[in-house]
Amino acid sequence: QDNIHRLENEVRHAREFSEQLEHEIRENSEQYRKIFSIDPDALVIIDQETEIFTEFNQSALDLYGYSREEFMKLQITDLSAESENLLAAFKETPEGTVSHLDLHYHKKKDGTVIPVEISYGTFRYHEHRFVCATIKDVTVRKQAEEAYGESEQRQIGRASCRERV
Repeated sequence: QDNIHRLENEVRHAREFSEQLEHEIRENSEQYRKIFSIDPDALVIIDQETEIFTEFNQSALDLYGYSREEFMKLQITDLSAESENLLAAFKETPEGTVSHLDLHYHKKKDGTVIPVEISYGTFRYHEHRFVCATIKDVTVRKQAEEAYGESEQRQIGRASCRERV
């Protein structure tokens, strides 16, 4: 009788522990989803072998102009105007490290090519290697830098004209 009672208690405790773990996993998963979804930059997770996006946020859809269904069918090579360089960089990055591509060019659904910066790291999960990347559209910053450079050139030109006079 005591053994049966003890066994019932152990089963009950195991069930309670299992339910608590499941609850914590659901909470952690929801927390991850919230963080992933609110980032203003495009966040993507790519299966390195298939080059298919396994996860992505709304910012990625907004940046590239694709619907969720369309994006799920894309490979990273469909977005990159320089896919060979990008794939090589991903493959050369050791697992667990973070790398950065200062300037890379991507294509939107409408064919527009945009400058982006990419920060990424690689990790292994269930025998697959994945790339987790943050993609930042730097179009506005590049335009500002070009405008500033043109303004500087005009000022230099005016200064040299005054010196000749």
